[in-house]
This record gives sequence, structure tokens and C-alpha cells, in this order.
Amino acid sequence: MSNSAQGSIRTHYDTMENLFSRLGFRWEDLPINEMIDVSAKGVRVMSFDTISNEKTPALVEAIIRKDDQSEYQIFAHDAMIFRGAGTHLIYNNETSDYITLQSVVDAGGTLVGLDDYGNSIPLRVVATGNTIPVIDIQFENGCYFTGGVLSHNTGGTPLK
Repeated sequence: MSNSAQGSIRTHYDTMENLFSRLGFRWEDLPINEMIDVSAKGVRVMSFDTISNEKTPALVEAIIRKDDQSEYQIFAHDAMIFRGAGTHLIYNNETSDYITLQSVVDAGGTLVGLDDYGNSIPLRVVATGNTIPVIDIQFENGCYFTGGVLSHNTGGTPLK
């Protein structure tokens, strides 16, 4: 990675795969369940500060590839906005708390999330029956936006 790319703030990556690529890694080549420190690369993602209730860039500290898990698709306005594992935590704006995608499906498949403009957004979560590789990040603040929807690192860190 060139010095000009280090320390840059990128507020939107259309996929985790693109973020990993920007960090200089192919997720397919990573060992499973081994955290890799990438903090020196200076790459940031858009995060959410729960104290100030404001969006803020956060340094990506580490990346990890986890074991494959069941796939869930998240829809907003009838368009799929991202895929995730059942353990992925998404913000439920009605309860002001995070809930796993598996729990959303178990409770009927719908919730009201929070978009990256601070607005409520109706979401639908569907279990596909497929498995997907799980790649994750650890960063300064555990809250971030996935497909424009407020999410949280699983268990607070990629290893949990």
C-alpha cells in the first residue's frame, strides 16, 4: 500500500471484501480464527459514537476470518442491502438495543433499524439455508454501518 493511501479515511466500503482488499488482504487466504493486526495501515470505517450519537471515523485495528456460518440476507425497501451470519448484531431502533440476525428471524423476520442518517428504517431478515464465510473487523468503536444500517461487532470483538 502506498504512503498516500495510509491514514486515509474512507467512510463507505460496499463490501467487507473490498475493505479487506484495501487493507492488502484477500479474505480467502486468511487462516481461520487468527486475528491480524492492521492498525498501522491507518484505514478507518464510519462508526457510531453511542455517547454523542454522532457518526465518526474509527480506526480498523484488526481483521479476522471466522468459521463459516448460516447466511442471512437483510432487506430494506425490498432490496437486499447486505448478507451476514446469524450472530451478526443489528440495531433494533424500537428497543434501543442490538439483536442477532438469527433472533430477528426467530421473532418473525422484521425489525426497525437505524440508518446512517439517524432515521428509522424497516428491515426484513431472511435465513437462506446457505452457509457463508464470515470475515470481521475490530476497530476503536464497536458500532458501525453495514449496508447503511447500524450494526455492532459480534460480542464486541471479532474473536467472540
